[in-house]
Amino acid sequence: MGNVITPDEDQTQLLNESYYDNCLKAAEAIHQADYFLFTCGAGFSADSGLPTYQDIANVKAYNDQDLEYHHLCAPTVLLEDPDLFYGFWGDSLNAYRTAQPHEGYQILTKWKNEQFLKDLEFEQCWGLYDHFISSTESNLVEDQDISYDPNSAPGKFFVVSSNVDAHFHTAGFNRNEVEEIHGNIEMWHCSRPCGNKLWRVPAEFRFEVNKDTMLAEADDSSVGDNFAENNGFINNHPRCIECGCLARPSILMFYDTSYIEYTIPDKYRKAWKETVKHLIMNDQSKKLVIMEIGAGDLITTIRGKSERWFNSFGNQCTLIRINPDFPLFDDDNQPDQFIPLKGYGLDTLRKIDEHLSKLKESI
Repeated sequence: MGNVITPDEDQTQLLNESYYDNCLKAAEAIHQADYFLFTCGAGFSADSGLPTYQDIANVKAYNDQDLEYHHLCAPTVLLEDPDLFYGFWGDSLNAYRTAQPHEGYQILTKWKNEQFLKDLEFEQCWGLYDHFISSTESNLVEDQDISYDPNSAPGKFFVVSSNVDAHFHTAGFNRNEVEEIHGNIEMWHCSRPCGNKLWRVPAEFRFEVNKDTMLAEADDSSVGDNFAENNGFINNHPRCIECGCLARPSILMFYDTSYIEYTIPDKYRKAWKETVKHLIMNDQSKKLVIMEIGAGDLITTIRGKSERWFNSFGNQCTLIRINPDFPLFDDDNQPDQFIPLKGYGLDTLRKIDEHLSKLKESI
């Protein structure tokens, strides 16, 4: 992958002029697709009222201390200033739980249910690759008594997201069709760590954060031997349910050597990709569409994944990139099967959905 390209004046004019036609091209590509991969970054969550990377630390208390996102999103903060660490992540948890997933999640759900549910061919091919999952033990506490079900194959639809708000789960997507590559705020683990277990934040829990200082203070001397109560969330400084050490979110931070990821979603993604690759390689009429929304220039992981998948599937794949600032392919050469849309996520999804509905009605 090359460097993220900012459109120049001529490119911007062309992108604006071709926006309507490219929405129609995107709808036609989806209409003709057999498989659908949705990838997204922080820009997709912005339509739910959540901040992007540029804005999340744009708060007076942080500005007064010259603290930026990369300063706050680091595990060392927990060692140096637990009140600051839990203030940042506690406020994030509160905000993510208060915000509602926007209409775009419903549009994606509709597309999935109307066109990309699993069929017998997909299920049979899935059986060739589900060993990725069946050979992996889940490290999420609530999964410990659940064995892998061979019938739990996802459909012909999958999500790869760098967002940590867990909104795909809130919106009703199944765990076997979503990979959150940087983790999510709802799962926590030991900060040492003493093992590899993850556990969920209780549904009723909220952090008490002082909005003037953005600190979450707690009286740690009162914890005693009750650290495992309520999954360790007994005050503003949650504890490991195994050893009583301070806990942290299962989110990949900067300079992070203690992050523990959920072991299962990565394996579902690997099995899904191999299944789709097998089916496409054996049938030249099969098509994959990758739609990417809201992946910017600060953290480019999602952009890289989208483009690598696109390149690996050749002319049987179309990549649709929706971004108000960086809609171009990250290379001076813009591929034929690439559709750039200079716009915001939800607004553009609505427009594509309108075109797609008309195409289906015309059949």
